[in-house]
Amino acid sequence: MAGFYFHIGMDKTGTTSIQRTLHLERARLAEAGLVSPHLPSPNHSHFVDSQFRLPLDRFDAVLTARGDAVYVSERAAMRAAFLAEMEAAIGAGSDAILSAETASTMSAAEAVATREALAPRLGPVTILALVRPPAAYVVSAAQQALSDGKAITQVVEAPRLPRYRERFAAHVDAFGRDRVRLAVFAPGLLVEGCPFQTLLGLMDTPRPALADLRAARANSSMSLTAAKFLSAIHASLAARRRVALPDPIVRAMEAGPVGAYLAHASAAEGRPPALPPVLMHHLVSIPGPRFALPCEIAAHLAETGDGARWLADTFGLDVLGGDTPLGETIPAADFAHFDDGEVAAVAAALAEINAEITEPIEVLMERRRQGSQAAVRRYVHPAAPDPVAMERPRAPRRRGLVGRLLERWGA
Repeated sequence: MAGFYFHIGMDKTGTTSIQRTLHLERARLAEAGLVSPHLPSPNHSHFVDSQFRLPLDRFDAVLTARGDAVYVSERAAMRAAFLAEMEAAIGAGSDAILSAETASTMSAAEAVATREALAPRLGPVTILALVRPPAAYVVSAAQQALSDGKAITQVVEAPRLPRYRERFAAHVDAFGRDRVRLAVFAPGLLVEGCPFQTLLGLMDTPRPALADLRAARANSSMSLTAAKFLSAIHASLAARRRVALPDPIVRAMEAGPVGAYLAHASAAEGRPPALPPVLMHHLVSIPGPRFALPCEIAAHLAETGDGARWLADTFGLDVLGGDTPLGETIPAADFAHFDDGEVAAVAAALAEINAEITEPIEVLMERRRQGSQAAVRRYVHPAAPDPVAMERPRAPRRRGLVGRLLERWGA
């Protein structure tokens, strides 16, 4: 019998790889009886946040600040299109799947609201999730927090911990224990070493036609140098003034789009807009020594024991057995200091960005917003022409790494 699956992460468990596979291999998956919706982004978190998170006005403000206000203005139309698409797939005998890692942090009220919105049209909802062991999780989550716009001081003040019980108890209560299925995301425990194959293994229907399909790794660990520089950028935005940085970095930054972004974002009202993806991709790739977790965050690992025991008691999962060594830790204060090699690496990365990205920062920011609008418009009005694409002249093909990224992301 066809069913509806809701993949809720958790975050830092290969979700981006899984989502890209669901998106890029949509036709092949459909032939095998698994339908992923044609939502605007491979990551369905924006859709879920705009539909089921509470209070709506708080999530609406976040989406608007990120340049995704169209998810708010088209909320009703998007829900109607999504439910119709999923209902048609299930009615034709296929399974259907929605993937949004932010849903693993849903409250009890949000989980119930999701069930009440989906189950009447799509039937019983089965929750799927991978869980990452605590030490491996906090290292990866700290890096993600820096990418998401936090300074290291903010990360330390409110560290991201796995909080297994808080993540999954609401879903157990809303959907039922038999409708919540988990697997451990750890080396040696993934099916064929692949998070996507592990996710397929949690479903009721075997799909031998997909046995050779592997999810390519999407995100890699950032260096300590990249983490320090991202922290400095976000600390500057939080303080509405630039924090102290070595002169070579300041000169390179002020000569290009990163400095322009800081000026633009600092002048914005409310929540600062996110870095354009092409800039973020380049900055997280700055080379340097291996990332080191602040020791202040490492001290919180002891708090994860109760949640790990709850997983064992409720699901029979040994999440601690698959954990990896924590590695070196350093005081958070050390993130403010750059040695000569780190200064050179950051300045070189900024120089490359300055040489290849010459468009005004306002153009990059606006193009991202227009891209989001066009993608949502195509989903809710699939036959309508895209006025943004019609009006925009075709740009000459760019060369170089950053140029190719600009083309890929439409920036």
